[in-house]
Parts: sequence; structure tokens; C-alpha cells
Amino acid sequence: MQTIKTHIIEAINEAVKTLIKDGFLPAELVDAPVQLERPKVKEHGDLSVNFAMANSKAARMAPRLIAQKIVEHLSQKRDLFSRVEVAGPGFINLSIADRQLIEGLGRINSAGALWGKAAARDIRINLEFVSANPTGPLHVGHGRGAAVGDALARLLRQAGYDVTCEYYLNDAGRQVNNLAASIWCRYLELCAVQDSSIGTLPFPEDGYQGAYVKEMAQKYFAIHGVSRALTEKDMDELKAFGIQEATAAIKETLSTLGVSFDLFFSEKSLHESGALRHAVEVLTDRNELYEQDGAIFFRSTTYGDEKDRVVVR
Repeated sequence: MQTIKTHIIEAINEAVKTLIKDGFLPAELVDAPVQLERPKVKEHGDLSVNFAMANSKAARMAPRLIAQKIVEHLSQKRDLFSRVEVAGPGFINLSIADRQLIEGLGRINSAGALWGKAAARDIRINLEFVSANPTGPLHVGHGRGAAVGDALARLLRQAGYDVTCEYYLNDAGRQVNNLAASIWCRYLELCAVQDSSIGTLPFPEDGYQGAYVKEMAQKYFAIHGVSRALTEKDMDELKAFGIQEATAAIKETLSTLGVSFDLFFSEKSLHESGALRHAVEVLTDRNELYEQDGAIFFRSTTYGDEKDRVVVR
């Protein structure tokens, strides 16, 4: 796809070739690279070229003289430039003609979603972002991560990569146990309102205090009514219920942001598959793990990490 910058580089190359043909510049500059930069000062135009300064030694002449000759040729391209001038010791400042900008916008509008899309590459990228624990609603920091991750995914897809957006769902371990315990305490409070003989429990120190936990408890109460005891089976059900409610709220927020994921990967499924146990066995056989303070560490400093990382607590 021809871009405005491509047209400008072609125009400069054409000017250089003409100057070589006229004997003004040496033939060795025929393939000299042309680099376009944005001037730091707005008044200096849209783009700046340092070709003359970069090649003055090879041409054996002052860079400003080379720049002036190139400007003479570029000034004739009125459909491409509104202003072309020499600046300082030999910079060439360029102001792009409005016509070029308007035509460029027209091409973008006509191409729609295909504008700037590169040919497909045989490269797959797994992009994991947000991945907040399913223990409550997303906060502003998660929203920032969602926006950045989604933008990166879109850019990579436009660049031709095969991108999978993954949300790693931490649905195993202490956090979800705390969520279940928090819901149960709030649930018992509701039960006690209906039946004063039912006692409540002290709220866990590391429990989740948000109003959303009370809402989850109300939903659970609406389904199960009054209960006096919590069995191990009930706790598993409560964990699943809490995860489902939190995940649904997370997905709704992401949908509102216009962010979608190809995969919600369950950490619990990773544990159940035996893959983690197998990985620990493989790393142990390779002497990549060691025990310390009741935990198992991975020798990640061997690979440039700042410290060894805990694998199993």
C-alpha cells in the first residue's frame, strides 16, 4: 500500500538520481537510504530529512549545497508539498500538501477495517491480560489493563499475527476459599433473620467485605433457603457459585468496555489435568527445583531472574 511517506521517499530518490545523472552527485549515492523524521518544532513542517548531512562526506561538498539542489527538484512537486525549504546546516523541512492528506484520509475511509492490515504471518501469539481473580468486580487498574491488552491484540492482528486473547481464571486456591467463606457468613446472617435459632459466624479476617458478597449471599439464599450446616460438598458448591457469579460480572464489565476474550482458561482444570504435577516432576529430574523454608523454589536466577521463584508453597 502506497503511503504519503512512501511517495515522499520516492520523490527524494528521484531527485537524487537526477542529480547523479547530471553529474552533481556521485553514483555511489544511488541507493543511499532516506530517513524521514518529525521536527521537534511544529513551525519546521511535517517532516524533516537529513540526507544531505548524512551523505556530504561521500559527495565531498557542503551539506547545505546538496540540500538546496534537492529542494529545487522537490519544489516542483506541488501536488505533494506545500512548502520545501533548507534549514540549518543542511536539513530539508517538508510541509505536506493538504491534497495529499485529504486523499490519504479518503483511502483510509474506503479501506475501512482492512486499512493497514498486513498479509497473514504464520506466527501465533497468545496474549494473556486482565486475569483478575474471580473473587469480585474489576477495578480501574484492571480496566487499564483491559484497554491496553485489547489495543495490543488489535494492532497485532492488523500486523498479520494469529492472536489468541486469554483470560487466566484463578479459580483454585486460597482466594476462592476466602470468597466461599465470606458468602457463607453473609448467607448465615440472612438465615438468622428467618430463624433466630441459627447462629452466625465471625467474618473471616481475610474475607471479602464488598457489598457484592452480600448480593451473592442473597442469590444463594433465594436458591437454597435456610440451612443450618455446611458440608464439604456444600462448600465446593458455594465456591463454584461464587466463581460463577464473579466471572459473570467480570465478563459483563469487559463487554461494556468492548473487550472480548477467545479463551477463559481455568487454573482449576490445570490442577485436575495433572499437568502441574508432571511439570514439577520434570523440573525435579533436571535439578531445577530445591526445597527451602517448607516451599519448593525454581532456580530462575539461572536464567537471569532477580530471584528464585516459589513453585509450591
